[in-house]
Amino acid sequence: MTEIDNDRQRWLAERESYEHLARVIETIMATAVRNSGVWCSTESRAKETHSIVKKLLKGKHTYESMPDKAGARCVVRYVSDLEHVVGIAQSELNCRAIDRKASGLGAEKLGYVSIHIDVGLNATHPAHATFGAMRAELQIRTLAQHLWSEISHDAMYKNEDTLAQIGVPRI
Repeated sequence: MTEIDNDRQRWLAERESYEHLARVIETIMATAVRNSGVWCSTESRAKETHSIVKKLLKGKHTYESMPDKAGARCVVRYVSDLEHVVGIAQSELNCRAIDRKASGLGAEKLGYVSIHIDVGLNATHPAHATFGAMRAELQIRTLAQHLWSEISHDAMYKNEDTLAQIGVPRI
């Protein structure tokens, strides 16, 4: 078996645990953000097996270093709520790298805007014993940013071949 085959088998064995971790992170964030008086919509998921394999084939990450095997998303109404929600994440979760996807985009550029945080459960959380060092990606964005992300993702990634055929560059 190749390393990719081994990683695929490992993912098939671990995917359910990552799905559960993502739901726990989603619940923590939904509860804490709403309790702070901020409206939010949340969702979570674990990557599909084909997405794990595709990402591994690109060679940027190993199975162990892949930060987004699972993820949760917290969508708020206003830009002014974003840093408040980042603060909540930092107090409720074990946060590592924070990646502000908008940085580097000039005012004249359109593109993907979101805050991604590499997260795990705090050692004091009751579920930490179950998940230990497992990590997930928390995405924080506004409704408008989320809508742009959904539309651009579908247009650019789902239809990549069609767009390339008619000469539309990727954003």
